[in-house]
Amino acid sequence: MSRVGRLLAYGTVAAVLGAALAAPVLAPRDPNALGDDPTRDRRLAPSVQHPLGTDDLSRDVYGRLIHGTRVSVSIALIAAALIVAIAFAWGTTAAFAPAWLRGAMMIFADVVYSVPRLLVVLSVLTFTGQLAPATLAVVLGLAGWAPLSRILYRAAVAARRAPSTESAMALGVGRVRIAFSHVLPALRPHLVEGACMAVAVVIPLEAALTYFGIGVPRPTATWGRLLDDAGADPLGAWWLVVFPSAVIAATVMAMNYLASDARAPRLTAEAK
Repeated sequence: MSRVGRLLAYGTVAAVLGAALAAPVLAPRDPNALGDDPTRDRRLAPSVQHPLGTDDLSRDVYGRLIHGTRVSVSIALIAAALIVAIAFAWGTTAAFAPAWLRGAMMIFADVVYSVPRLLVVLSVLTFTGQLAPATLAVVLGLAGWAPLSRILYRAAVAARRAPSTESAMALGVGRVRIAFSHVLPALRPHLVEGACMAVAVVIPLEAALTYFGIGVPRPTATWGRLLDDAGADPLGAWWLVVFPSAVIAATVMAMNYLASDARAPRLTAEAK
């Protein structure tokens, strides 16, 4: 990864996280507040007063984008944290488990992996309806841990067979201590890569679900909701599509770059 690409990726992530944390300062007005004249102020093009324009309800797109960043990023981070935690626990437990249990755990992981994540989420939403942001994040996390668990399992098996790990086991060191002192350092690049990829997958998935009306309920602002605000005539208000799409694309690309950055040292070490 080039220095320029790395700087752009880290800069993008820093800007997105900064906007999420400082949303009340950057956009102090209620993101759902209507304009002074809802009829006159609807679908205004970007201007000095409204840098990113307004939507069909005369709401300021800049404020909704900033506050939507907080919601969308929070969903992605919660889901990614769940994915990494469950995958780590499942993969390392299977690596140290008896052969019969190890096989059963990996078969279960493969079954979960074979079911499309979108199908799982849609099935849950069919019975529950639209979900609060935190609940949607949990559902996305519970539906997406299986692929990473398989990767971590293979890496944990390799770390378990390392001489230092076998020596610790021979000395009677507990498995939990071994997992955190011997296995975890070996898995760190996989965990970082997996977390970055999870965020890169969850962000457009949440946006798509919300865009189609089955994600975060109205009027909560998210990146997907801003796209949905374009309505049936997106070309008539291009700013409602361009700005949230650009933020989603930039964030996903940055997270993919960070995943590649975490993967590079591991691939170099494996090649030696």
